[in-house]
Amino acid sequence: MFADFMAENKVLKLDIQSDIDYPFMVLGIVKENESLAYTVDFNGRQGVHYYDLRFLDQWEGQIKYLVTNLDKRTIRRSALVTPTLKDEIDILLDRELFSSRVVNLTKLKTFLAYPLSQLIFIFAIFLTLCIYYVGKKTLPIAVFVSCLVATILLDTRMMVQHFRIIQQVEDKHPYVKPFVEVQRFLEEIRPIIKGGAWTFQPLLVDEYLYLFFKYNLADIPFLRDDLENYPKGTYIISRLPPGENQKNVLSKNGFNLLQQL
Repeated sequence: MFADFMAENKVLKLDIQSDIDYPFMVLGIVKENESLAYTVDFNGRQGVHYYDLRFLDQWEGQIKYLVTNLDKRTIRRSALVTPTLKDEIDILLDRELFSSRVVNLTKLKTFLAYPLSQLIFIFAIFLTLCIYYVGKKTLPIAVFVSCLVATILLDTRMMVQHFRIIQQVEDKHPYVKPFVEVQRFLEEIRPIIKGGAWTFQPLLVDEYLYLFFKYNLADIPFLRDDLENYPKGTYIISRLPPGENQKNVLSKNGFNLLQQL
């Protein structure tokens, strides 16, 4: 996307086509002649929005390349800009998508380039001082009230994000089939592919379904699903019929287990 530039506290501004269906956008930083120094996943939002990398230690000084997996044809305009307060709010209000990092609470949320949890902690200290000196309350009461308010803020933010995630899934998939059909398919293919290697073709549409397969088959070697040619004998989970040099080993519940010949 960009080459040979200074980070200088800038954020990425993208205008993405309105017809895009590409929620997970990855940004990667290359410094000097190294390989990727760091990658971060984002929600690739339609229209003009801002994407923040300032919380990374690698986002400083001279940067060789900023790269992405997003198809350039979907980007109408791109720029590196110094954000205004309005832009900072756009970054803060970015909806999170369903992923293992969100569920496990490891996805970082930032505001003004600082982790939101740190800002709320500073706010709790400030509130403690206000209650103690201005409100003339005892120190234990000031600390208790401040911690309670900070916890409520964090919990409220988490509840709102989880509600948004559920809302997004339901809007996109009004009827989500139960996982029992997928589980039965997995139970039948596991003895077949055990001892071999497997992958997807094509990439499953639903992120939660994609992760469900990967977690349940994590003990069996997995090959990247974007390879041009798969090694002979590779098992391929697909919703399509077998292609050239492939055979159908098993079909069940809308899924096919193919094998590369």
